[in-house]
Amino acid sequence: MTRLRAGDELVQFARHFDPSQPELVQWRAAIQGAPTRPHFEQLAALRLIVDAKQASRRRFAEASDAFFNSSRSSAEVVDWLQSLDPEELICLISGADQPPWSVPSAILVRLGLDIGPDTLAPYLSSELTGTTNRARRRALLRFCDPASSTLDRERGARRAVVVEQLRDILYFGPLAQIADPSSGLSDTDLVGRTVAALVELIASRPELLSRGADLRRLIAPEGRPEEAAISLVQFASTPSTMTGNYRRLRERARETLFVPLIGAGEVNRATAA
Repeated sequence: MTRLRAGDELVQFARHFDPSQPELVQWRAAIQGAPTRPHFEQLAALRLIVDAKQASRRRFAEASDAFFNSSRSSAEVVDWLQSLDPEELICLISGADQPPWSVPSAILVRLGLDIGPDTLAPYLSSELTGTTNRARRRALLRFCDPASSTLDRERGARRAVVVEQLRDILYFGPLAQIADPSSGLSDTDLVGRTVAALVELIASRPELLSRGADLRRLIAPEGRPEEAAISLVQFASTPSTMTGNYRRLRERARETLFVPLIGAGEVNRATAA
């Protein structure tokens, strides 16, 4: 029983990890089934490597600060940036990925992908999939070529690129780009069969949908808050006409969850809040 409990604790521990650490993501992806003691011994060794990298990055950050504070010319800065390796670029990006440094950070991402894709791509993938800030994700991808194969091995990053490519097509056009094979929107392994089929349908009927605005209205029609409130009142005030267990379940949900939100024929905002 003690060994089973210890094994369960190891499994629970392995389920919680920071997706922003590429080394940790790779370690977890390599585990088939439940983790074993050798896996955690490997994790301990990996932690030492990561700690050493972080210490090196701190030293590089201090040296970079000293370099910039010495009033270097723009030509010297350009030469210095071109001399950096991918690991050093990652250090700069991680310290300059917030406004007002979004544009320099995006430039460094593109530079890193050009000179060291094998190192930069896993880092960028972890950054793109680990953030909930859509503006930051778009900023990091600003100068990345959507048709490039650099991120093909990083499926999470590739999906993020496709999502932002679709967003650009819908908001800025032209809608005809949705049929471009290099966009990845027709790749079923990448976007799924439903999205690929939808893209094929849109591309085959350009006479019906010629602008991204037309498609946006179909996908997310504009609604007003009062319309939602009216629908809620109607649902809460109208008993179901169905029969059987489904009716009993629906009525139980309506009376328990929705009726208390209604007062005097309208939504009680204090209760709903």
